[in-house]
Amino acid sequence: MNTFGRPTFRGATRRFGCSRTGHAGIMFSILAMPLILAIGFVLDLAQANRYRSELQNVADAVALSAVNGLPLSDTQGQIDGKTIYDSMMASIRAGLLSDNVTITFQKTPVFKAFIAINATAKGIFGNNIGLGPIRYEVKSQAVLSANHAEVAMVVDLSGSMTTSRMRALGNAMTEFDNAVKDSITPTSSIRIAVIPFAQTVTLPTYAANWLNDPKEAIAAAAMPGICFEAKDTTLDVSSATPSGLALKLISNPARCMPEQAFALTDSFTKFRAMATAFKNPPAWRSTWRGLEKGPYWGTAIYLGASWANRFLSQSWASSLPASAAPRSPNKVSKFAIIMTDGEQLSLDSYSVSQADSMLLSTCNNLRANAVEVFTVGFAVTAASKTLLERCAGGAKNYIAANSEAELKTAFERIGRAVAETIPRLVY
Repeated sequence: MNTFGRPTFRGATRRFGCSRTGHAGIMFSILAMPLILAIGFVLDLAQANRYRSELQNVADAVALSAVNGLPLSDTQGQIDGKTIYDSMMASIRAGLLSDNVTITFQKTPVFKAFIAINATAKGIFGNNIGLGPIRYEVKSQAVLSANHAEVAMVVDLSGSMTTSRMRALGNAMTEFDNAVKDSITPTSSIRIAVIPFAQTVTLPTYAANWLNDPKEAIAAAAMPGICFEAKDTTLDVSSATPSGLALKLISNPARCMPEQAFALTDSFTKFRAMATAFKNPPAWRSTWRGLEKGPYWGTAIYLGASWANRFLSQSWASSLPASAAPRSPNKVSKFAIIMTDGEQLSLDSYSVSQADSMLLSTCNNLRANAVEVFTVGFAVTAASKTLLERCAGGAKNYIAANSEAELKTAFERIGRAVAETIPRLVY
C-alpha cells in the first residue's frame, strides 16, 4: 500500500493507456503527409498545364511567322520563326530549366512549316522529392494558304446597271486590279475569270464542243460566242461535266449579250480591257426602260454564279483549254466574287423563289469545293441584301456598296484579301 499517496508504476501506465490527450496531433501527423503530397501534385499539375498551354501558343505563333517567310527562303523562314520564339519565350523562360525549338519546312505541293518545342521545368513540389523535372513537347504546323489563287468574278450587266453604275463597276474592277497586281511574285500567281451576266451568259467559241446536239455544235462553231440562258433545272447549278449538263443553245439569240465570259487566265489583259469598256458605257445605258426584249433584260445571278463554280471546279479541268484548267484546291486558294445591283427576276421557266434557291445551292456548292465566296450588293434592296449575305455564308463576306466610292472600296478590300499571303494553322 502506498502510504504517502504517490501513484504506483502500474497505475501510471494504466492511466497513460486510457488517456486520449494528444492523439489528434499524432493522427494529424500521420495523415498530413499524403495530404501535403496530394496538394503538391495538384499544384504541379496546374503549373504543367499552364506551361503546356503557353508553349503551344508559342509554337502556333512561330509556325505562322516561319511559313510567312518561307517564299523568300528557308533562311528567312528560320529567322522570322526564331525571332518570334525568342520574343515570346522571354516571359516564360524564368520558370524553365531548358528549352529549344526545331523549325523545318515543306515546299511542295504547298508551303508548310513544322514546329517542335521541347522544354523542361522544375516542379513546385515533385522535383524536391526526387521525381525530376517535368518535360514538355508541343508541335504545330502552318500552311501558306494563299500563295496561289484562282478568282472567278461574276458581274451584273442587266439593264439596271445604268451609265453611272457601269462606270462605277469599271473603276471598281481597276481598284481590284491595283490591289492584286503588286503581290504577284515568281513564287506566286493569281489567275482570274470574269463572268458577265444578265438573263444569259455568253461564252467563248470553244464552248461549242460542250453541246450535245452535233448539228447545234456545228452551227455554234461559226458564231462569235456561245450563249446559254437561265432555265428551271437543277442541272443549271451543277458542276457536272458538259456531257452531264445537256447544254443547248439559247432558243432566242436576241437575248445574247456580246460581252463574253472568259475562264481562268494568269494574264490580266482581258480583265483590264473589260474594265476599260465598262468605264465607257454605250449611250443606251442611260436608262433601263425599253430593254424588256433585249439581251440585258433580267437578272439571273445564279446563272453567273454557276459558271463561276464550273470555271473553278477541277471536274471541268479536262473540258476547258489547258491554260484555263483549274487546279486542285489543295494547291491553290479559290475565290468567287459575285456583284449585283438588283434582285433576281422571275422568267417564264422559273419564279423568284426558285431562282433564289438555285443561287443558294450554287453558293453552297462553291464553298463545298473550297471556294471562299464574297458578295457585293450595289445599292440593293433589303431582300437582296439578305440573299447575298446567305450566299456569302454570313455577313463577314458580304459588302454593301451604295455609291461608286463604296463599290471601289469593296473591290479593293476583296483584292487585298485575295492578294495577301495569309498563313493558317493546320492540325
